[in-house]
Amino acid sequence: MSKLFVAICFCFALFSVVSSENFPGCSGEVNNNPTLYPEPKLVASTAHGKKYIIGEGSYALNLGVFNGTPREVGYAYGKLFKEEIKSTFDLMLDYVALQVREEIKKLPWYLHWLKYLPVKSVFKFALETEYIATFFFVPRRWEEELNGVAHGAGISPSFVKNMNLFPELIRAACSIVGTWGPATENQGLLQLRALDWDADAPMSKNPMISIYHFNQPGSQPFANFGWAGLIGSLAGFSDKVGIAEKVWLPFQKNITSEFGKPWMYVLRDVLQFATDLDSGIQILKESHRTWQIFVGLGSREDNQLRGIEYSAKVLNVYDDKNYTTPYPNAHPQMDGVVFFDKHVQPSNDPCLGSILKAGYGHITPDYLFRTGAGLHKTGDTLLAIYDFANQGVYIAYSEYGTGNPAYNRSMTYLDMTALFNIQV
Repeated sequence: MSKLFVAICFCFALFSVVSSENFPGCSGEVNNNPTLYPEPKLVASTAHGKKYIIGEGSYALNLGVFNGTPREVGYAYGKLFKEEIKSTFDLMLDYVALQVREEIKKLPWYLHWLKYLPVKSVFKFALETEYIATFFFVPRRWEEELNGVAHGAGISPSFVKNMNLFPELIRAACSIVGTWGPATENQGLLQLRALDWDADAPMSKNPMISIYHFNQPGSQPFANFGWAGLIGSLAGFSDKVGIAEKVWLPFQKNITSEFGKPWMYVLRDVLQFATDLDSGIQILKESHRTWQIFVGLGSREDNQLRGIEYSAKVLNVYDDKNYTTPYPNAHPQMDGVVFFDKHVQPSNDPCLGSILKAGYGHITPDYLFRTGAGLHKTGDTLLAIYDFANQGVYIAYSEYGTGNPAYNRSMTYLDMTALFNIQV
């Protein structure tokens, strides 16, 4: 029954598009909103952590900077952001309950009795089954960090651990773009991570940027972009690598598994320990993988991005030369370009390919988020551009309570060198 409710709750509709004169298949508009350059403002501090706010009003972003052991980092996170964490989890449960009940209304009348089931309890049970299935594949340091978050926030540890598996269940329809060398204006690597899920998703009330300085051997400073309380990575950046994720459809049961390390934990380990493409791919290879997703892995040292098919039994790595072999439709081959648009792959939608082709040789962060994301209407929940050469990130979240998608809003610029240098 839990799988039924998960399926009902998270059915992702493909976007229908209309033609435009310059960019066939595109239905959006160029984003002309000004880029914001706010400075972090210190709000609170504790041992092993500091809490900042970046920006104001509907553009305010939570920023946490943490150092120490996994337990110390988790406790500081929970203590400093306990109200935001509780809010996120409560909103998530309410959202799931509402979505499921709306879907039940669309079912045949003889199934309307399902509305009387305790939807939140069913959803919690689904998360609990995921936790049990993945428990023995998750390193102890993750358990210690999650226990720390729970104790710092005064929340049940099992509830925190289960809620952190929310992304493992849903996997969203997204876009991934990497451009470098001859494709970009300064020859440097640019990476787009666009999360297409739901612009009305309630988590947008508590956007969270987390800067981690773990004391484990081989660990490096890295940033996680997400929401308060969710510590796995859907988007992230270190001074060495950047990651992005997209659902891989259609699902193929023979290449997936419920038993393994959650993919957002694997991706965060790439941020924490990978220094280039080879080391990042090696971490992916050695992990006990679960569900099927696409991964975008960018490397500052290599100045390139790889598009990766990732699942329990598959790990296929594509570069700018070979990715058009399995994905030929609407994916024109261009040196220094790898991309997967927001649709099911291989996509027949010419929009994003035409945008990248038109800007080829002069692609900048502005072009990617204003023209690329704007016209393709990708990144409704979260939109980020990683500028490796300048160690900067442009980021936007959907506007809480309005449904205004991230790709229509101003981007906030983050000086990652300055953020990584904040002392705790």
